[in-house]
Amino acid sequence: GSLPWHFQITVAGARRGRISVGGAAEPTLGQRRLIRQACFASAMHLAQAMAALDLDRRLRVLFLEEIVTGPAPDPEVIHLRSRLFGWDLAGSRAVAIARCRNDLADSDAAATVERAFGPRAITWTRGHEVLAIVPAAEATGDEQRLARWCDELLQRGAHDVTVALGEPVTSAEELRTSH
Repeated sequence: GSLPWHFQITVAGARRGRISVGGAAEPTLGQRRLIRQACFASAMHLAQAMAALDLDRRLRVLFLEEIVTGPAPDPEVIHLRSRLFGWDLAGSRAVAIARCRNDLADSDAAATVERAFGPRAITWTRGHEVLAIVPAAEATGDEQRLARWCDELLQRGAHDVTVALGEPVTSAEELRTSH
């Protein structure tokens, strides 16, 4: 029978996968060189993909921060940029903020917002804060939703949570008022 030989793929010192090679005998020196090259090429591809995802996340957060904290944004710029990220910011929206004693992973933060405010909410983190732009229709009954959001955050590992919901506004250009 053949035994598989496993070669790790690492990116920045973290294991990100492996290449498995089957065969009756141990790989030859030439085969090992080819396998190392394949591991290196895979690691480079993964590193590039991870960097692209990180850049996309940073651009998303920068854009969202500009909308809720910056000077009055141009409506056309908001429309075009939000379309690039796949967001529909039309209609009445509100800004929700949770301040926690500790940071939450982006995926945990997004999951708590989605459970409390629905899948159309747009979420990002700012240090110990979780922010979301939520459809105003999902913000109705806000006391119950805020309590549910607080519970979700606590279940995901947040501590000393304080949540707030801004007044709904009718356009994306007014979100800084809700913030």
